[in-house]
Amino acid sequence: MKNNKFNLWIIILVLCSILLSTSCSSDPKEDKVSPDITNTIAVEITETAQSTSTPTSEPTSTSAPESQISDDELAENLEYLTVEEEKMIECSSALNTMAASFTEVGDDVSLLLDPTYLAKLNAEIDDFETYCTNMGQENPPSAMEAVNDYLLLADDEYQQASDDMRYGINNLDADHLNTAADHLTIGSSYINLATDELNTILDLLQSE
Repeated sequence: MKNNKFNLWIIILVLCSILLSTSCSSDPKEDKVSPDITNTIAVEITETAQSTSTPTSEPTSTSAPESQISDDELAENLEYLTVEEEKMIECSSALNTMAASFTEVGDDVSLLLDPTYLAKLNAEIDDFETYCTNMGQENPPSAMEAVNDYLLLADDEYQQASDDMRYGINNLDADHLNTAADHLTIGSSYINLATDELNTILDLLQSE
């Protein structure tokens, strides 16, 4: 069980690193502070993810378009951002809920032997999967294609993380929990790249 608990704490730390404005502790005995995400810009869903595992791939950034954008294109971009913003808020909320439960499990791994608690955690992973693999599904304006590509790559990583977390907690499988932490880390790095790309585009729009 010690190995399982160690890998659960890896997931807790990764989840903490990708929550919006969260305050997490590496000590399970310390009070946990619930982050207030209501006034946080949704596209800044993550800080640089930190994990004890090395990502299997290293995403690289692309350059934002330099052409001027018409009023119609601007409206299209804003519509796209509005939709994706809502999805990111839903994803961050699901992450908050799931992280809180993993913190409780890190305190007491025996919770995974409680069928009621296990069902609760599985439902939270399902919500995470639903809301955090739904980003980038809209047809993006040309100026947002790079942003959308990164969101889709994040979707893929979060999908794999969901599968591995689900298998890991239901089978007490440390390897799957460790792999889930890898996918969470890589997924958050893609969100970072999407955010960087978006900030570059917004700077360009403001300069016109």
